[in-house]
Amino acid sequence: MGRMFGLLLLLVVIGLFISPTVHAGVLSGGTTTSPNLRSLNYLSYTWYHMYLKKFNETYQKAVELGVDNETLQKAMELHKMAKENYNKALELSNGCILAHLEDLRLLSLLRNSYINELKAVRILEDAIETILNRS
Repeated sequence: MGRMFGLLLLLVVIGLFISPTVHAGVLSGGTTTSPNLRSLNYLSYTWYHMYLKKFNETYQKAVELGVDNETLQKAMELHKMAKENYNKALELSNGCILAHLEDLRLLSLLRNSYINELKAVRILEDAIETILNRS
């Protein structure tokens, strides 16, 4: 019985966060009333800002430790791609993403923003770890 409840709960949670519901409103105004879409956009927005802060800290540390320019450049390119996507989302939302979390057009832009920022952070963290392990 407990196992069945756990499985059912897992399916409900997956349904809430994985499959955003698209309504007819998307065709007319680019928005939907799906709580799933709002949640996904909010998570992507939050994670982007979290990784942006971490990128700034990690990049500075990488420079101080002497990480090679090629690695720094790769990380910076990903960071710039993340920022470009985020700026496009800002433009689509008239400068206020949080007021437009129901806009389906923001989904891929915000998701790509945080994923690219995360990749940049991981590249820098790996390079820092390599340098620290050599010491």
